Amino acid sequence: MKTFDLEIRDEKGTRRVALGSQECLRVGRSRQNDCVVHASGVSRNHCLLLRAGETWKLVDLKSSNASFVRGEPVHEAVLHPGDRIRLGLARLWFLDAGAPSPPGRPVPVRVKSKASGAI
Repeated sequence: MKTFDLEIRDEKGTRRVALGSQECLRVGRSRQNDCVVHASGVSRNHCLLLRAGETWKLVDLKSSNASFVRGEPVHEAVLHPGDRIRLGLARLWFLDAGAPSPPGRPVPVRVKSKASGAI
């Protein structure tokens, strides 16, 4: 069975999740997800990655800011190695297991400002 990785670039940095033999991966901001994504614009329960045999697909869970695959907003999309996924400000890549990381910039970190006027 062919295996895949999910590379995540968010406010916490870059990391990889080996999809292995999992059937389903819940992705979102909540700690209750299998894959927690720390970035502005990511819903608590943003999307699912589902495996059916050798094929993986992304299913958006009616997230506030949509899920994007290959630059297009999707409700559901079949994933192919090298596909770029955008959830809010986070960037994810669906990759062959062990494939090199794609080039790219880090995700911007949102800085909360203090209320103006108070000194």
